[in-house]
Amino acid sequence: MTNAAYAGAQYGTQTVGTASKSSAIVAAAKSDASDLKASSLSVTTTQFCECPDASSVACTGTCSGSGKLRLYVRVTATYPFNTVVKYPGINTVTYTGYANQTSISKTVVMRVQ
Repeated sequence: MTNAAYAGAQYGTQTVGTASKSSAIVAAAKSDASDLKASSLSVTTTQFCECPDASSVACTGTCSGSGKLRLYVRVTATYPFNTVVKYPGINTVTYTGYANQTSISKTVVMRVQ
């Protein structure tokens, strides 16, 4: 899970162009998680921009003063986890056929420029 999210983020941070290629970022993440069932692995990706003072700005905008816009990629990988026995804090899910299922996820944020 963790490696999959990192692999997707690393792909997306290669260039400004790869940061917007969502399908390629998802493919890179899923490729790294070859030991997991691909159809159950959910990968989402977004790009966002901030100014040096950490204020949000549209990626087509500019920062005040001499601050340079910073582009980031966020990749989240989520996978279902089934316990063998009931465990406190894990909800009972019946629609999947598994009695004790929860999701585990990892989010990675990396700067492109």
